[in-house]
Amino acid sequence: MKIRNVTCGVMLLMLLVVGCSKEVIEKQIIRPVKTITVAATSAEVVYNFPGVIKANKDSKLAFRVSGTIESLNFQEGEFVEKDQVIAKIDDRDYLLQVSATKAKYDEVNAEVARVVELYKRNSVSQSDYDKAVAGKAMAEAKYQSALNQLEDTSLLAPFSGYIQNIYFDVHETINKGFPAVSMVDISDLKVETEIPSKTYLKADNFKSFRCHPEEIPELVMPLRMQSIRRKANMNELYKAIFTLKNSPGTRLAPGMIVEVDITIGSSNESTIAVAVGAVFYDSEKTYVWILSNEKRVSRQEVVVGNISAQGLIEVISGLTEGDVVVTAGVHTLEENQEVKVINKTSSDNVGDLL
Repeated sequence: MKIRNVTCGVMLLMLLVVGCSKEVIEKQIIRPVKTITVAATSAEVVYNFPGVIKANKDSKLAFRVSGTIESLNFQEGEFVEKDQVIAKIDDRDYLLQVSATKAKYDEVNAEVARVVELYKRNSVSQSDYDKAVAGKAMAEAKYQSALNQLEDTSLLAPFSGYIQNIYFDVHETINKGFPAVSMVDISDLKVETEIPSKTYLKADNFKSFRCHPEEIPELVMPLRMQSIRRKANMNELYKAIFTLKNSPGTRLAPGMIVEVDITIGSSNESTIAVAVGAVFYDSEKTYVWILSNEKRVSRQEVVVGNISAQGLIEVISGLTEGDVVVTAGVHTLEENQEVKVINKTSSDNVGDLL
């Protein structure tokens, strides 16, 4: 019985010693962190958004008259000069209509000339004269309409560009207004991107714009702002449209994905920005760790804005100048934890991640 009591006592003592040792070890752990002292700045900030290249002119062309397609002069992908004939409708019926209306117009014109001469001699009434003049105008209008329809049997290119799609083939009948072909003009392109409301509200401070294709990151092209839609879409984003000059040799084409850089100048008020790695989220709120003079950290809620192309995130509220913020290792810290500030990259801090 005494041996058992002694054994239990020894085991209890060992557990106490191990527990105390573990507590001492935990208290001795001081995590290394990197920090930055917050300072307001009025420098320009570049924000980056994904975008897509589109043709500045992308049109579906249709005949204004119905008929059977007689000829197609180009194939998909071919270049067409402005006013060249792309396709033609069989014009035999329209030629007959021109002949008929022309004959009627000549007949009415001769009759009106006779009535006018009699009217000058006071041999016909004012009413007969007015009817003759109106009849001539009507016959002339029908004749001109027939000429227009004959002209519309040829589908002309409204601008210089490339044939994108052909929807009908030769000998097929097409109704007026139905798209026959589509054309694109890639000499001038446009770039469309979507920006959040926080960026939209800074539109007055937009300074410059540029883009670079994902496949050719070294190719940087200047952009010119065309417009921003005033209503957000279902994703609460505003569409911004830019024009892009397609220089020879760049081979930019509609459908390519680009990165759009928008440089925003500062307003009268200074802004605060920290590294993206300094921000963490908990319960749908945003926080940073602030370092006190006692080298302990405390959690501070912040409201953040846009992320710049330099990897900085704008802090709208929650921080003031002079605050010391932890910039790395934020997910391993606890409230009021003591830390050690690292000023230089150590040999075991590969990549300067801490």
